[in-house]
Amino acid sequence: MKIKDLREIIKHFESREYDDWDVKLWDYNNQRNIKWPGGCYGFSKDNKYITFTVDVPPVDGKKIDDRIEQLLNQIRSEK
Repeated sequence: MKIKDLREIIKHFESREYDDWDVKLWDYNNQRNIKWPGGCYGFSKDNKYITFTVDVPPVDGKKIDDRIEQLLNQIRSEK
């Protein structure tokens, strides 16, 4: 999505009546809400993109921190 596309969407919600509406992100393939902490973003001026952080529950139940810890333990045990 380009910023101009986002402007086209947002222009319909500029009235104060929408100030308290929540923004939700939807995972279409898995039919579930994606947790958006809101306010978390980063951008790359050189690459011309904005990144919004979301939290998607892993389908196998393993969080990225658990995967990293498991990998580190495996590396340590091989030494």
